[in-house]
Amino acid sequence: MVTTLNDNYMGRTEERFKYIKGAHIKRGARVGGGSILLPGIMVAEESFIAAGAVVTKDTEPRKVYKGVPAVEFRPVPEEELLKGEDR
Repeated sequence: MVTTLNDNYMGRTEERFKYIKGAHIKRGARVGGGSILLPGIMVAEESFIAAGAVVTKDTEPRKVYKGVPAVEFRPVPEEELLKGEDR
């Protein structure tokens, strides 16, 4: 289970609806179970989000992120990247 959020406001005003924005998960990205993606976050191509991570900022391509809040841990190994036409 991954949780994606789309609302930064706790208010009940109509104006907040123009700010609602969900997460964007790019091609080849992987998101582990129990992760939380905050509103408007972009998970870059081939990023790897570890289980239980809380992503508060956009990620960089081909990097592994873990923790609360999620921080860059290491590059995604070359052998785990999409190959050929899928890339």
